Amino acid sequence: MQRYLKRAKELESEIVENRRKIHQFGGIGFDIQETSDFVFEKLQSYGLHPQRMCGTGIVCTIGSGGKTILLRADMDALPIQEDTGLPFACQNGTAHACGHDMHTAMLLAAAKMLSETQDELKGTVTEEAYGQPAGRITVDQGLAFTDVAATSPYYDGIEWAVDEGITNGTTATTFSPYQNCTRAQIITYLWRAAGSPEPASTEPAYTDVTDASLYFFKAVQWASEQGLVEGETFDPYAGCTRAMAVYFMWVAADSPEAAAASFTDVADHRYYAKAVAWAEAQGIVRGMTATTFAPEGKVTREQAATFLYRYVTEYLKQEATEGADLKDYLDGHKVMDYAQTAFGWAVAEGLFEGYGDGTLRPATTLTRAQMAKLLTILDQNF
Repeated sequence: MQRYLKRAKELESEIVENRRKIHQFGGIGFDIQETSDFVFEKLQSYGLHPQRMCGTGIVCTIGSGGKTILLRADMDALPIQEDTGLPFACQNGTAHACGHDMHTAMLLAAAKMLSETQDELKGTVTEEAYGQPAGRITVDQGLAFTDVAATSPYYDGIEWAVDEGITNGTTATTFSPYQNCTRAQIITYLWRAAGSPEPASTEPAYTDVTDASLYFFKAVQWASEQGLVEGETFDPYAGCTRAMAVYFMWVAADSPEAAAASFTDVADHRYYAKAVAWAEAQGIVRGMTATTFAPEGKVTREQAATFLYRYVTEYLKQEATEGADLKDYLDGHKVMDYAQTAFGWAVAEGLFEGYGDGTLRPATTLTRAQMAKLLTILDQNF
């Protein structure tokens, strides 16, 4: 989403120019030939292949098949005289007083951005102009899980993680998006992201992971051999830890070197030592106390939001967008002071959403859906 917002900002002057051009044309109902010709030629200039329909209507398709998301933009004006005196005012007795000129200009910008990323689309994008007339764009997302709605803010993240082979469903038709993300799942994400290498040994490395038929058996074996996990037991169903979350961000940043961390509970030989050292140096983590990081502590929603917020603002030096008002949620006041700005930003960005009962539950453990979302953002947007 971030890259589309950035690209839209880059296209701002073009959107304004297109809007003013369309504003000059005006036209009522189907009598919008100038607007239709303008939109048709713009679509062609984007490398697309529009076709005429219903006189002044247009249809333009990118990709093929699948579920759809609909975007709509009307193109006609109103039968009133414009007396604004603006240099781009309409002079034919009609006026875009209802904003359809802006709608069409924004739809053209969306078509341009989608044309630039069409190789990444996993289905159909269709733009149509007809009837009133109107424009629409439909996008297939192609995810089959019955418990992940197409409108979910986690949809794209889950689809990306599945397509990349990093995760899959809890069954053939379910993802269990709100199930806590476990150690076994995190290690499996890491293993698959590394290309699912075969472990050197099939002899169980831990006394509580001995069944070779378990989906995470090879991942745990590999993790042991790589020094990512230590001890006699693995505790596969325990929740995602703070160390694992930071390790993911460090890998996403291409594993940069950093001086040793100052935390007394982060030993140099642990797999996450360099990751925590880097995160501390970048201001991404600041410890549970002045001297401890609590690497094995469960990462909560507000902690994950803070990690990512600091990653974007401190490490990537990007300006954060305005955050959501946490007072809109029943437990917004329960978000810790240190996480208020970060959590508000994360909600506004769609990284986290409120639950159906109007709560945010900032202190709950990170879920599978939320982890998939964070992985997608780190991989695609930053």
